[in-house]
Amino acid sequence: MKYLILLIIVGSFASIGYGFSLPEAKVTLADKYIGAGTVGLFLVAMPLFSSNTAKERK
Repeated sequence: MKYLILLIIVGSFASIGYGFSLPEAKVTLADKYIGAGTVGLFLVAMPLFSSNTAKERK
């Protein structure tokens, strides 16, 4: 589970970085990559991390 969370985090940061590196001509595509990376971080990785940490403390 730890490696899955790490993979999601790295993929999300890669998506955000790729979105920022796209040229000005592809603004809508860049926004989609940045948004997908943000969703991956805050709606997928963060709850998985929280539930995994809570299970380890019990």
